[in-house]
Amino acid sequence: MNRILSCGAALAALAIAGELRASDAATVRETAAAKGEVDAAVSVLARDAERVRALVARARAAHHASELACLDPALSRVDVALRYGRDHAKQATAAWSRGDVRAAREEMQGLSWRVAASRDAMKLADACAPFDVFVRAPGTVVRVWIDPTLPTDVTDYPPR
Repeated sequence: MNRILSCGAALAALAIAGELRASDAATVRETAAAKGEVDAAVSVLARDAERVRALVARARAAHHASELACLDPALSRVDVALRYGRDHAKQATAAWSRGDVRAAREEMQGLSWRVAASRDAMKLADACAPFDVFVRAPGTVVRVWIDPTLPTDVTDYPPR
């Protein structure tokens, strides 16, 4: 009888160990995926900050005070999102490395909030810039020209 109980206990222990190994494997996969997400989020934050800085530099070069006044809050917001986003990324990476899944997920949530704040700041900056200027990369400006002879009333377009 004792032998049967000890065999049952051994089987239960093996089953629990198998579940733990499966859980560890899932955690390893989640950790690898999360590190990729962290890198992608930080690059988005950096790209947004560079875009707003390029808009500010263009407005300064053109001496557009009203545009600068409009872009200033966007620049501040995008810089704050970048700074705190990097902090969240560093904390998330450290938590994943030490195996603290709960803390890592909390930091990932904070990082996603910072990305959303950066996107909002980008929308604000885009609203400040003139509609005919699009900054693709720092120092690269693309001007869009619309032919003034085109009709402005497009209700019957395309012709039927």
